[in-house]
Amino acid sequence: MVLLLKDGVKYLPYDYTEEEELENMVFEHYKNIFGDNAILLPKQKVKTATGIGTVPDAFILSIDDKKWYILEIELSRHPLYQHIVTQITKFQSAIKNIATQKELIRAFYNECKADPWKYALFQSRGISEIYKFISEIVESPPEIVIVIDEENNELNEICETLPFNSRIIIFRTYYRENVGIGDHIHVFESLVSMEKEKKAVEKADIFHLRLHPIYASIGII
Repeated sequence: MVLLLKDGVKYLPYDYTEEEELENMVFEHYKNIFGDNAILLPKQKVKTATGIGTVPDAFILSIDDKKWYILEIELSRHPLYQHIVTQITKFQSAIKNIATQKELIRAFYNECKADPWKYALFQSRGISEIYKFISEIVESPPEIVIVIDEENNELNEICETLPFNSRIIIFRTYYRENVGIGDHIHVFESLVSMEKEKKAVEKADIFHLRLHPIYASIGII
């Protein structure tokens, strides 16, 4: 068993019982994974030209990198091949549908327009034609990011069959012994380069704990 030790205090591995619980944790820390200037679009149903629907866990738009991601969150004990391959295959068909693509672009735009903070992210970078900016990103192929609670050999094989570039992020959580999940530590890889993160920290005056190349986040509820 792997455990974390801080000032004599033990943090033990936390076992997620429901996928929704892991999903909530990932959503809470998505900016730590994708960067401070990333925007999350929650579950959005998209349809193929024949009307077959699929609902990825989330979409992520990275303003700085001018790219977007399909986010899938899984528990390692679930039937991964059946879930992930089926989901992504449907999405590949759906995104080829121009009407679906435009609907997704509008969803991103409306999400940003309705939130002053998100809207300000574009303005602070001199992006005035936000709809056009989002359209150019969504019209390009996305990248798949699969977040999972534990390593799984099957998942590496699955990624080789997916139609888009994909990467796996192991999102582990540890809880304080005799306290519980109310005092916890997350350990996961961040897609943000150290240089980009340094600039973001200086600008926002926020300090993070890093375990390079692993990103550690301590949360106390």
